[in-house]
Amino acid sequence: MISALGQQAELLIGFNQLELRDYTLWLEYDAGHQQLDTWLALLEQAGVHPDMGRWSRMRLGWYRYQDANIRDNSRNTSSTACSQSPLRHR
Repeated sequence: MISALGQQAELLIGFNQLELRDYTLWLEYDAGHQQLDTWLALLEQAGVHPDMGRWSRMRLGWYRYQDANIRDNSRNTSSTACSQSPLRHR
């Protein structure tokens, strides 16, 4: 199941890594290209249902906020700051 999910994820732009460690799914992606809801839909299609307790809903809200912030910053070219990541300035 996880390998099929990994194969689907590799087709998407912005995918970096998918790993299952100790019953926890670790997903690394570029939020400038993909959003959390895309990955949650892929998980639902694969039959994986995330925990929807109070703490999990709060974390999902925070992750959605971060994704939206990253996406907006990656698309905003009118700001006075340069569009390169801080690591490129070293």
